[in-house]
Formats: sequence, structure tokens, C-alpha cells
Amino acid sequence: MNNVQCDINTLTVLRSETMWIGNSSGGILAVHPHCPYDYCLTSDKSKSLSLTSQNNQCDNNRSGVLCGGCQEGLSAVFGSNLCKRCTSLYLLILVPISIMGIVLVFVLFVLNCTVSVGTINGFILYANILRTGIISLLSTSNKDLYPLFVLVEWANLNLGIETCFYNGMKAYGSTWLQLIFPLYILILVGVIAIGSRWSSTLAWLCKRNAVPVLATLILLSYTKFLNTVLTIFTSTKLYVDTVTNPTADNPPIWLADGNVVFFQDEHIFLLAAGAIVSIAFIIPYMSLLLLLPWLQVHSHRTGFGWMIKLKPFIDAYQAPFKDRYRYWPGVQLMVRVSLYLVFATNLANDININLLAIVLVTFLYVTMTNILSVYKSVFVNMLETIFMLNINFYRLLCCL
Repeated sequence: MNNVQCDINTLTVLRSETMWIGNSSGGILAVHPHCPYDYCLTSDKSKSLSLTSQNNQCDNNRSGVLCGGCQEGLSAVFGSNLCKRCTSLYLLILVPISIMGIVLVFVLFVLNCTVSVGTINGFILYANILRTGIISLLSTSNKDLYPLFVLVEWANLNLGIETCFYNGMKAYGSTWLQLIFPLYILILVGVIAIGSRWSSTLAWLCKRNAVPVLATLILLSYTKFLNTVLTIFTSTKLYVDTVTNPTADNPPIWLADGNVVFFQDEHIFLLAAGAIVSIAFIIPYMSLLLLLPWLQVHSHRTGFGWMIKLKPFIDAYQAPFKDRYRYWPGVQLMVRVSLYLVFATNLANDININLLAIVLVTFLYVTMTNILSVYKSVFVNMLETIFMLNINFYRLLCCL
């Protein structure tokens, strides 16, 4: 491994700023060229590390393989990669979180900010790309930009604040919770849909924008699920010392927490949950929106009768677009998926790679959107273009 200098007399090594060096879970000396973002200490020069205290290279009170865990007595928190002392009293935060879900539904109903209007579509896409590809690799210490950071976090169904949840929480438990909140939103969607059929009061409150609101909530849940599932399925391998340990076992590890062996023990349950979410929701939802025009043409055929029942739901997504571009909601999902895959496989956490992917994909997307003029409203088309071009501002910000 390059960029590593060893001193046998002091049992210290000099590592590059992105590298992790230490013992694997099997006790074998190992190296990884790219420590997960915000897990390890970084600087403009190499760091001296004692092989007898490998946690000295960890930042934010982290420890363990790839600094994936927390120091003893500390817990992982939402909103950052920091570990700090927490109590289980923070479980009471479930109450305001539950209320937040209901408030989100209420706001969408009152303001009619739905996908059928079209004005919110570009912002949701913008927030999804910005949060996962750029803000996650930027410091939020800039107070002038903090309100925007919080708004973007909310649009991605995140809390937008740094907070404990329970004592002893790790990345494993945090990831389960990341799956639960969008599931809670989908449950609210189901309650509203079923309740509207049985309660005239609820039906009156929902009025005509019930279906568009439900469609918007499902879109928000989709991006949250997609990001979490990619986290679940992202693994890496350490470079181990095979000279002195030629038979050393070196299984892949989970990138979110290097102390967890990928596809073994408790991680199997996360993988199963991720697979279920992908098969039951992510893939069908994306396929449905992408193949909508073709499915509608064949809705009169045997076996396609279910399309008639979904027509109000489908119309909510297609409403802002011209008839010939009714498949465009599916294209927007493909933009998310393509970029999210780049972000998830960028193990070096190189923000320039993320920015390059964003610039290329958004440039192609904006160009096609404007050439084809996919939206019925020129204003909505211009608004979405402004959102996409605004991402270039963060390219400049990252270079400062």
C-alpha cells in the first residue's frame, strides 16, 4: 500500500489523510485507502498513528474498524456522524417525529404543494440530489446556508437537526430507523386513502387534492427508501497482511459500520429488509412511472384492468406534463437512481466525483427538458431549470 511509512522502533506509521490502518475484526493488521467521510481525522499532511492505539485516527468520538463504531459509552446520533453520550429518554422524540409526519400531510393539503401542480417536482429532485451528493460531504457550519440545509433535509424526510435517539445506538439501529419513518409516511397514506372511503368528514377535508397529496408523499418516501437501501447494500474490503497471515479470513464489511461483517449475522436481516423494500416498492414504483404510457395503451387488455383503478393516482404524476411526455416522471426517477449509484460507489468520498456526475447528468437532463419542453407550463419548466442550475453554485462553494 502506497503512502504508508512504518517505524518499527516506535511502532508508529505515517498514513495519508484518507487512509485507515488498524486491526480487522479478526485481529489481523489491515489497511483501507478510504476511510468513510467524517469518520477519520483528516489534515493537509500525513498523520502519525500508533499501532497500539488505532482509535487515535478516528474523528467525532468514533472507534473500531474503519472508525465505524462509537467509543465505549457513546452512541450514534441522527443528523451527523458524531458519537456522544445519550440516554434512552430521547426515545420520547418519537412523539414529535410522529406529529411531523401528520404536519407534513396537513401542509401539503393546505398549500396544495403536490406533484400534480408541478411547482414542487423540481425542488424535490433538487433537494434529493443536493442532500445526498453535496451537502452530505459539506460542513453545515455556515450559518447563512443552514436554513437551506434544514429545508433540504426535510424534503428528504430527515430531521434536519443533530439529536440522540437512544443509548447505545449504532449505525445498524440508525439504518433500521431510516427505513421506519418513510414506512410510517406510507402508513399515513394508507390510512388517509382508506379513511376517505369510509368517512365523509375525512373525504371532505381531503377534497379534490387527496390523490395528488398521496402521490407526493409516496415520491418523498421513495427517495428516502432508495438512499437507505443503497446504504444497506454498500460493502467494502480491507487490505490485510497476507505475508505473515496467508490464510487470513478477509470477508467484506459493511461500509456504514466496518465492525459489521457484510451478509453475516445481524446484517442479514438488514439485507432482507432492503431486498423486500426494493422488490415490493422501489422497483415496481419506478417501473410503473417509466412505463405508464405503454401500460395505459394496453389497459383494455385482459390482465391490465388494475390500471383503471390506478388512473387517478397516475394522473397526479402526469398532470404537469404534455401528453407525449407522460413517461417523464419515470425519467426523473432514473436521474435519481443513476446519481445515487454514483454517490454510493464513491468510496473515496471525493466530492469532485459527485459534482462531475451531477453536472453531467443535470446538464443532459436540463437540456432535454428544455429542448423537448416536457411541461405544459413554461413557468414550471423555467423553475425546474433554475433549481438544476443552482446546483452549480455549490460546485463553486466546494472549491472555496
